[in-house]
Amino acid sequence: MPLDLRPNPMSEGARRAGLLAGIVGVIIVTLSSLYTAATYVGRHGQSYSPLNHWVSELGERGVSQSAFVFNAGLVVTGICFVAFMLALRPDVPGLLGLAGVVIGVVACVAASLVGVFPMDDLASHARVALTFFGLGWIAVLVLTAALYRNGRVGMGIVALAI
Repeated sequence: MPLDLRPNPMSEGARRAGLLAGIVGVIIVTLSSLYTAATYVGRHGQSYSPLNHWVSELGERGVSQSAFVFNAGLVVTGICFVAFMLALRPDVPGLLGLAGVVIGVVACVAASLVGVFPMDDLASHARVALTFFGLGWIAVLVLTAALYRNGRVGMGIVALAI
């Protein structure tokens, strides 16, 4: 029996919920990051600045006063993005679409795990953060290629993804 690469049918309600979860995830990660950055006081009394701090320092429990907010935001955002990836599947049929969704789901789970393993546990944090960052951009490229191949986006969007 040949492998069936067609997307699984999904109710319109479930699809809309998954797409909405993607928007909610963006809002959560934005607000939790901004709040944590605004309340951050570093080891030497300095404010947070993306020019001299890693974003992961916002979740460092030993330093960041609002680390819980940042880490919880990452966990919830990753879950929201998994739902979004699954809702995206009907728009990206075929092996390329399936690969992009699977890679995207793994990247989103890794994003959640960055909140579970903050910089206080540097070895675990590095593994999940590098998994998220490494697979995240690969998922964007593969999904953009799948969307382009299926006529869902034009060459301008492909150029942005590259």
